[in-house]
Amino acid sequence: MSPTLDPSNSDPWRAARDAAIVTRLDALALVDVDGADAATFLNGQLSSDVLALERGRGHWTSYNSPKGRMLANPFLYRPLGGPAFRLVVPVDIAEPVRKRLTMFVLRSKVALAENRAVAAIGVGGPGGGDAVRSAL
Repeated sequence: MSPTLDPSNSDPWRAARDAAIVTRLDALALVDVDGADAATFLNGQLSSDVLALERGRGHWTSYNSPKGRMLANPFLYRPLGGPAFRLVVPVDIAEPVRKRLTMFVLRSKVALAENRAVAAIGVGGPGGGDAVRSAL
């Protein structure tokens, strides 16, 4: 079976079950965190062990207020190339999260920017892995 979505199939649930689907994730935004102190800075701001995160890997974390209230639940990853780290957050809170993190940069060598140049896509279904491998 081909790992691509059959355009003649009008049932997207069947396509997700039997093949591969690809969709834009327009509800998500990327916040790039770069600079010499990016790892140390994020390690002090997020709930996870950022220093142990290897390039090409990612994990869920939380960004909390000083009182412990969760402000965001981003997916943090270290791209193989590009910025030191990327936070994946809902598009409606990307700018507030970036702005709040920027308040705590102080003298650290860290730059935060919302990344609008990279589109987030989702790949799923049993043929999803094959579809990604063939595309790359």
